[in-house]
Amino acid sequence: YLSEFGHATAFLINRYFETGDEQLLDVFFGAARGTQIWNREYRDFFVRFRQWNASLSAADRVRFVGVDMEHNPNFAVWALGEWVRESRAAGREVPAAIAGVAERLAAVGTRIESPEASALVREAPDDFAAHRGEWSRLLGPRLADFEIVTANLGQRNIAYAGKQDGSFNQIRDHAMYETLLKLYPTLGGARCYGRWGSAHIAQAPLG
Repeated sequence: YLSEFGHATAFLINRYFETGDEQLLDVFFGAARGTQIWNREYRDFFVRFRQWNASLSAADRVRFVGVDMEHNPNFAVWALGEWVRESRAAGREVPAAIAGVAERLAAVGTRIESPEASALVREAPDDFAAHRGEWSRLLGPRLADFEIVTANLGQRNIAYAGKQDGSFNQIRDHAMYETLLKLYPTLGGARCYGRWGSAHIAQAPLG
């Protein structure tokens, strides 16, 4: 399902589908508090969707694919920290050059609205760009996920900073396009579908 979620948000939802851990839904809805999706009906939808999805054969189950920018940076910080925690649990050593940011990401956990998380939203994209080799050694197979999220977190920071100059939609749609190009080869020829606003599929700029 090609969703208007960031890659990190889709990862969180898919992890909930796999595990049934409702603490993950608490993370999702806690960070969405006060927005239009913060409601009981939407939470119940995810619970029912997981039950239905689990009834299908493994090959037929729906997986969320997030191609949007990381509009909610809290999810991005959680996912980046989760991949660091996974990599350390797999026995990979944290290179000294990235130890500061990596350990801080791992420590945030579900405290995604803390001042530390807000600082990492700004710092993580630049640290990854400056030390990609070291991050590659730490993350192994999670490198591509980490790279997508930090890139789209960086695009998010740029887009929201320039929201008033009319560039927001152009930055956002270009980020979506670039993310889909990165993710499509990993989908194994799966049939994809989604529900998008008309502005995202227009073939000419909106006036």
